[in-house]
This record gives sequence, structure tokens and C-alpha cells, in this order.
Amino acid sequence: HFVLTMGNRILVITNSGAVFGHDLAGTRIGPAFRLAGPPVAFNPQDHFVVTMGNRILVIVNDGHVFGHDLTGTTIGPAFQLV
Repeated sequence: HFVLTMGNRILVITNSGAVFGHDLAGTRIGPAFRLAGPPVAFNPQDHFVVTMGNRILVIVNDGHVFGHDLTGTTIGPAFQLV
């Protein structure tokens, strides 16, 4: 559903909100692993997804922005940015 980069990691978000990562080392893509935590960007109104630092930002159709902090391979709960 969505593909992002965060540092040397490719993140893949499925339609159900599961997040998988692939670590990059040089020109090698590592095996997929699932990140722990709540689903991300799985609602029909979720329009754009970007990263900023160690945060996944989800922008919905009405312009509101929600964030998930990422620590290692754990995704934190969603919170609204104001």
C-alpha cells in the first residue's frame, strides 16, 4: 500500500497496516522483518505517508496529521499533531 524510506531502511506498509522493514547495507537489501506495534495507515481516509527522523507521519484526506514514533523495530501508538 505504501513504501517509505527511513535512514538505511525500506518500510513497506500493507493494506491492513502491518509494517515490514528491509535494512540496506551498501547495495544489499536485507530480508523482510515485521515491526511490532499498532497498524499504520490502514484507514480509507489515510492519503499520504512520509517519514521525518524516526517518525512515520500519516496525512489524512482532511489534512490532519498523525504520527507514530519508531524506536528500533517497535512502532509507537498513533498521536495527532496539532
